[in-house]
Parts: sequence; C-alpha cells; structure tokens
Amino acid sequence: MKNNDYIASSKLYEGSDLILHRAIKKNDGRPVILKQIKGEYSYVDKFSLFKAELEITKSLPHKGILNILEITGTHHAPALVMEDFEGDVLANILAGGRFGIQSFLQVATELADILAFVHNANASHYHIQPENILIDPDSGAVKLTGFKPYFGMPGNQDSPILLSKFDIAYISPEQTGRVVHKVDYRTDFYSLGVVFYQMLTGILPFHIHSEDYTEIIYSHLAREAAPVCVLNREVPQVLSGIVGKLMQKKAEKRYQTMLGLRRDLEECRKRLTCQKGINVIKPFSLGRYDTPVQVRFPREMFRREKEIDRLMACFDEVREGKLKLIFIAGHPGVGKTTLAREIHTPVRNSGGLFLTGKFHQYKRNTPYAALIQAFDLLIREILVQDKDKITAWKNRITGTLGDNTVVITHIFPKLAQIIGPGEQVEEIPLYEAQHRLNRVLISFLQAVATKENPLVIFLDDL
Repeated sequence: MKNNDYIASSKLYEGSDLILHRAIKKNDGRPVILKQIKGEYSYVDKFSLFKAELEITKSLPHKGILNILEITGTHHAPALVMEDFEGDVLANILAGGRFGIQSFLQVATELADILAFVHNANASHYHIQPENILIDPDSGAVKLTGFKPYFGMPGNQDSPILLSKFDIAYISPEQTGRVVHKVDYRTDFYSLGVVFYQMLTGILPFHIHSEDYTEIIYSHLAREAAPVCVLNREVPQVLSGIVGKLMQKKAEKRYQTMLGLRRDLEECRKRLTCQKGINVIKPFSLGRYDTPVQVRFPREMFRREKEIDRLMACFDEVREGKLKLIFIAGHPGVGKTTLAREIHTPVRNSGGLFLTGKFHQYKRNTPYAALIQAFDLLIREILVQDKDKITAWKNRITGTLGDNTVVITHIFPKLAQIIGPGEQVEEIPLYEAQHRLNRVLISFLQAVATKENPLVIFLDDL
C-alpha cells in the first residue's frame, strides 16, 4: 500500500472487504496497524465509515479495545491508523483449526468482559466477527476493533458500506431486516455466539457451499444449528448450551447481559476437569446471574388491529395490480412508524418487497434523499444474492430501461454495481430532461415491482 506517513512492513490480514498491514510511522518509528477498505466505494464513503469507527472507539476507553490513532492515506484510499498489537487476527487463527477448551474459555471470558464494558457504556458493536478480534497467543490478551454504527441487512440508513457476503455469516436474525424486532445491543450476543461456535467446531453454524447467500439469511431466521457438542465431542454439554443460548433466534431468549454470560464462562473454568483424557464440566443452571439492568417493554402493538387489517387489505389490492397511496397521520410519538412496520414481516413472507426511507431535516437539499435511502436497501439485498440472481435483476432492469440506465444510476448511484454505469444520454433542455427523468423513474419502479414481488415503500417523516 502507498502512504506518505507510514511504511508498511507486512500484511497482517486480508478479508473480503478489508486489509490490515503492520506499518512503521516514518517520523518516529512507531509501530502501528493500518486498515483499509477494499471494494469500489468512494473516498467519502470509506472516510465516513472510518470517522464513525474512530468516534465510537474514542468514546470507549478500555484495555481490551484497540486504540485508533488517526485517519490517514492518499486522496483515493483513506487508512485507519490503529495501535500495534503483538497478536494475530482471530480469522487467521481459525484458519489453522478450532480452539481447545481451556484456550477458548480464556478468550471467551475476555471478550465477554470487553463487551460488558461496551454495553454498560450504552453502546454496541454490531459487527462482531473473527476479523475484528485480535488475540495474543502468548499472553492471552484480547483486543476488539471494527466498531460500526448500527447496520444490518437493510443497513444503517447513514452507513455507506454494503454488507458483504462474509458479514452475513455473523449477523443476527433481526439484522437481516426480515423480522419486525428492532436491532439493539442483544444482536451482539448472537454474533458472538456464531464466533464461539466457529472457535469450538472449526466451521460456521450455517455454512452454505453454494453461492446462494439468501440461504444463509434464511438459516439465521429459521434453521437451528447443530449443537456444538454434537460436532465436537470434546466440548462439554454445558458449554455447548451457552453457545446455543447466545444463538437463540429471539433476542429475549438469549443472554440479556454480558455480565451474566461472563459469570457462566467463569463457572465453566472453575468446574473444568480432565477425566481420563475427556474434558468435563459439571452441569449447572445457565443464566443465574443474568439480570438485566434496564426494564424492557414489549414491542407489540395494542389496539391497532383495525389499522393493521386496513394496511394489509391495501397490500392485497396491490398484489392484484392496483396502485395504492396511504397517509398515516398523527402527533409525534403515537406510533405511526411502528404501525407501518407491523406489516413488514407479512409483506416479506408473501414475497413482497418492503423498503424504508426517511426524510431528514438536514438532507432537504438532497433530491430524492428518502427514495435513494429506500432503494439502497434493495440494492444491498440484491448484491448478496448469487450471480445468477444478480444477473436476472440486471436483465430485468436494463431490459425495461433500455438506453436510459445512466439516468437511473444518477439517482441511485449504487445501482451501477448491478447494472453497470450505462452509456451517456443526449443532453436535452431542462424541462424535457425532467420529463425523461420521470418516465425513467416510473419504468424503474415497474421493473422492480411485479405480481410475484409487489413493492411497498414506506417514507417516514414525509
């Protein structure tokens, strides 16, 4: 890599979306780790993600969180400068095989302790996976990095980076965007459970050999992973139970506090013995010390059955080919957004597309901002599908738009990752250009919305 301030000495790790280098700062010889984002993202997008990670990390002073020093790099490729750590990336370690029980318990306890601090600071990681965990095998020290603002399958509305196919292996059911449950700190428990699963078995719980990554999403939602103790007979049943509790589909059935998880892991360390070459942990009740500090109220809607039925009746008409426009009015805080999102799951379960965009007061000068936000969600979902499905979407859209694909990519720039940039169109007077834009936008909506995949667009704070 090229950088005017640092000299890269060796590559530490390379994944599908990022690359880590060990480097030396030129002016003082300080060893650091440089992180860069791979992929066809703009400088602004990459810089925005690094800035968010920097701000989150600076607000979480803990010995187990890798310090970020600054953002540097060329005009084309920003780099995140992090403190050096005499260890290796967990993803590299896992390439050499699974963990032993003692070493696993040591690392797992450290991670639970770090995340307990994060959650107590009213923050979350949202991106727990092996490439964001560093371990020093000699000292047993663990460092966590890679903090992001909330993102999931639909993505954080302000996050420019798409979910990669590698990320999907570690996301929680609520991060897929296919369930109504709001993403909160408990998503970290599920992702941590997937990491623990991989550490103890050497494989992912939902490892799909095909390129159809929608199968992995479905697995997170509906399939139960084989118990760890079944795949690795050396794992005691109680430890397997801890991983299973972390990976519960419903957030309320998982551990509710990292302190509760840590106490159970510490209890495992105390009870671990070796009898005739077999690891044994005397069983105990899980979650005895798992007492949430915060009171959480149910998210179900009450006494809104009539309104929900009306929304679903309108959706049924849309499925028959009709166009419906619905306005939901009311004072702030009465539940307008929650009401609209109540139909998210039934729409998706019936094959429909449910896209969400929000009008922000600070983005009033950005044309079509809420629509761009909404369709970015669809683009993210398309890009994690297999190549045949991506090609089908490309043909579907370009077949409808013809030579006007470049017009639509001006509105939705990320769409170019699916259909290509397109050829330039003839420049015409402003009035005619507006009419052409309207026609192309309508054609695009017709290409996306079909009888098999009816489209619902929810625009919030209109």
